Amino acid sequence: MVQKFDFELFVHPIAPVLNETRHVVRQFSSLLKSKVQAASSSPPLRGRLHYLDFFERLLAPGDPTKLNPELAFDGTHMAPAYVKFLAESLAKVQ
Repeated sequence: MVQKFDFELFVHPIAPVLNETRHVVRQFSSLLKSKVQAASSSPPLRGRLHYLDFFERLLAPGDPTKLNPELAFDGTHMAPAYVKFLAESLAKVQ
């Protein structure tokens, strides 16, 4: 889609909200990040594919097994406060 429609693609990390799945989400996010970064260095995607690297900020400082407490909401969704991390990550894209 990036090439076919001349899109710029931004990959948002998976939200690690649920306690029961956070360990799998952490593994998946690590793999997703590495795959997106590898793909984004290929000539057709260079400068058009971006991984928004703020996953670690979604986790509790000092305890990556828990959700950042400022993002707790209803047990299923993140609080809108996470948008500040998204905005900071988008601002770093060149």
